[in-house]
Amino acid sequence: MRILIVDDNDVNRDVLATTLARAGREVSTASSGEAALEALENDEYDVVLMDVVMPGMDGYEATRKIRERHGDRHVVVAVTANVFPEDRKLCLEAGMNEVLSKPIYPEDLEYTLDRLERDETKTATRRLETKPHDGGAIDGGAIDGGAIDDGAVKRLVEIGGAEDPDFAKQVVDSYFKQTEELFESGDRAMQIGDLPTLKRAYHTLKGSSANIGAVRLAEIATAIDRRLADDDASQIDELIAEAKRAVEDTRRELYDALDRYTLG
Repeated sequence: MRILIVDDNDVNRDVLATTLARAGREVSTASSGEAALEALENDEYDVVLMDVVMPGMDGYEATRKIRERHGDRHVVVAVTANVFPEDRKLCLEAGMNEVLSKPIYPEDLEYTLDRLERDETKTATRRLETKPHDGGAIDGGAIDGGAIDDGAVKRLVEIGGAEDPDFAKQVVDSYFKQTEELFESGDRAMQIGDLPTLKRAYHTLKGSSANIGAVRLAEIATAIDRRLADDDASQIDELIAEAKRAVEDTRRELYDALDRYTLG
C-alpha cells in the first residue's frame, strides 16, 4: 500500500510519516493541496491522508479535484482536528472516504489501513467511527491539570524507536519553533484584522499541540478556534495571553517527559 500524506504542518506531517514508515508502509508527503494533485498526476498511491484546513487549496477542494480527475481510484482519508458531526459530514460530502480525528493514534491508523487493505470495495463511501481524544477542551478561563499528556510523549519516543532515538526531541524542538512562529503570525493578523490568517494560526496550533501531547495549549487553541469560527476576534485576547503563558510549563513538562522515557 502506497500512502500520500498531505499536510501543511511540518510537525504533523513528520509524525505521521515516521509512524507509517516504522510500520513498514511506503510513504510520500505533500505540503499543500496543489502539491498533492501534482503528486497524484506523477505517481500512483492507494491512500491519501488529507489534512482538511490548509492555506490556499484546502483538503475539501483538493479532494473534489481528485474525484474530478481520478474518480474513485484513490481512497481519501480526512485527517482533521475538527471532530463535530457537521465537520465529518463536510468531509464525506467532499468525496472523502473516511475521517480520522487528530491526534492520530498509531493503533487507530494501522487499524484503518489494515481494514482498507482487506476491503475489496474501496470505492464505497465509508466512515470510521473513532473516538476523539477528549482533553476537556475549554471555552475560556484557566485549565486545570498538567500541561501535557505523558502517554503521547511516550508514543513519540516509541515511534522513533532504537533506529531514531532523537526523533521525539527533534519533533518537540520543531513544535516550539513553530509555536513561536504561529504566535507571531497570529499577532500580526490581529493587528491588521486578517481573520483567515488568525484562524489558520490557532487551528494549526490546536492540531500540532494535540499531536505531541501538549494538551493545555491544545485546549486553549481549541477555544480560540471555536470563537473565531463565527468571525469574531473581539473576545480572544485573554485566551491568547493564556496560551502564551502556558508555553513555558508545556516546554518544561515535555522535555522532562522526554528525558524520562528516553532514559527508560
